[in-house]
Amino acid sequence: MSRPRPDLTAQRAALASRQAELRARIAERRSIDPKVAAQQARERRQRRRRLFMAIVVVVILLLLRWCSGEGAPVPEPPVPDTVEELAEPVEDAPTIPPPVSRPRSRGAVVRTDRPDFEPPRPSSLPWLVSFRMQVAARSRRLSGCLQGSLEPGRLKWTTTVDPSTGRVSDHTLEPMLEGIDPSREETACITAALSDPTY
Repeated sequence: MSRPRPDLTAQRAALASRQAELRARIAERRSIDPKVAAQQARERRQRRRRLFMAIVVVVILLLLRWCSGEGAPVPEPPVPDTVEELAEPVEDAPTIPPPVSRPRSRGAVVRTDRPDFEPPRPSSLPWLVSFRMQVAARSRRLSGCLQGSLEPGRLKWTTTVDPSTGRVSDHTLEPMLEGIDPSREETACITAALSDPTY
């Protein structure tokens, strides 16, 4: 005799109604008022903050207890049991010998003069003499650059010389004492006379 089959349609209908009920609950939770959701989020944040502050306080208290805790107890010196131990001689600390006094001489100290010291004269650079002679040889051309000026005066020339090519660069002309600065044309003429030909 065959067993009666359960009604599958009724089971499917029950499952469908259960599924619809769950979906309705989920939709209801999602459709909560935004103010209520914000309030719930705020409460969650406050709970987390309180928990965090409680952990911080506990950690600080543990650190304070650990830092303020006394170290290992200092052992006390042993107390002697008998009088003989008290009578033991104590080693003396090493004594420093007194300074030895030297007798003072009653005679006068004879002064001894040192010989005169003459520092060696610095030797002039071998190329410097030749360079000065070549600059002096251009004096006629240089005087032509300052012709007609009321107070030519003296000028200090500072330059950079390339030893391999003999070319000069980075010219600086400065008036000496109370001289007058040369004009732009005079400076150009002096620089050209000092630069060409090469040294």
